Amino acid sequence: MSSSSHPVSENQVSTAEVRAAGPTGRARLPRHLVSGTLGLLATPIGLGLIGYGSGQLRRTIAELPGNTGITGAAAMVAGGLVLLGVALLGRLSPLGPLAGGLVWGVLPGLFVLAFPMTTFRITSDLLDVGDLGAGALGLLLTGGILATGMALTGAGIGSVLSRRGRAASRLER
Repeated sequence: MSSSSHPVSENQVSTAEVRAAGPTGRARLPRHLVSGTLGLLATPIGLGLIGYGSGQLRRTIAELPGNTGITGAAAMVAGGLVLLGVALLGRLSPLGPLAGGLVWGVLPGLFVLAFPMTTFRITSDLLDVGDLGAGALGLLLTGGILATGMALTGAGIGSVLSRRGRAASRLER
């Protein structure tokens, strides 16, 4: 018998178990909106910082041998930290890393694989933008953006699977 006046059969879920499973339906909508929006906004910022940093570092090495290129390295670390934050958004909702990874990584990366010459013609103007353009073009054409997108998408999928596993184990108890 449960603590209430009505017995809970073995196949029913108690109110405490439902509360422990976390918010459902409309209660999760703000989490999805915040995570998805931040994922879509922060991913290109992180990729841009990495692109700028790699372009800066490339130029420093090519033009100024012996310099450390600390600005480029710092930008790359900052970009990596931004992308780490996007991956961690999966704790709030899987939508952030999934949206950011698919929109800013996987889809452009697959487009490059399918249409490499078209991509190069479209994006070659990026070289005129300086270090940011050169770095972004390098990331795009070498598969860095595709790899980053796949990693973020994997973080989102891992978040979904983890949530389902936790929910299933709570219901089994």
